[in-house]
Amino acid sequence: MRPVSLILSAALAVSLLSCSEPRMTETFIRSGDARGCYTYSLDMSDTLSAYSLYFFTRIDGSRDRPGMVRGMALDISFRSPSGRRYSEKAVIPPGSFSEGGHFTMDCLVPYRTGFVPSEYGEWTMYVSVEGESVLDGFRGLGLRVIRQKATL
Repeated sequence: MRPVSLILSAALAVSLLSCSEPRMTETFIRSGDARGCYTYSLDMSDTLSAYSLYFFTRIDGSRDRPGMVRGMALDISFRSPSGRRYSEKAVIPPGSFSEGGHFTMDCLVPYRTGFVPSEYGEWTMYVSVEGESVLDGFRGLGLRVIRQKATL
């Protein structure tokens, strides 16, 4: 009877582990809303985790196009689960883009790494790309969220 209970315990442990949330999620939005704003929902409810956020995009064309000299300026704001608002500006440097294929540039750049949120729960992130209309070939903006074990 002992081998049977050991097998059942192992099966239960495997099934519980297989039901965990994914460690990484990605959301890509092809174009912003009418105001040019990209809106992301971030589940940061795991109190044992830290989070890292990365932006990614693809632009059709070459690196020396007008609008790419200064990189991509972003207006970023957050709404916390309790309704508090935070905002800042960030820039994706032009050196972050690499040739992704024939006449395309790809970018994956860290925004925040290994942070623990001030509140746990569902956050909303709003991002506007300054001068998006000048960036011909801009396909949209993606956000990668990686959840990792927090270090205490």
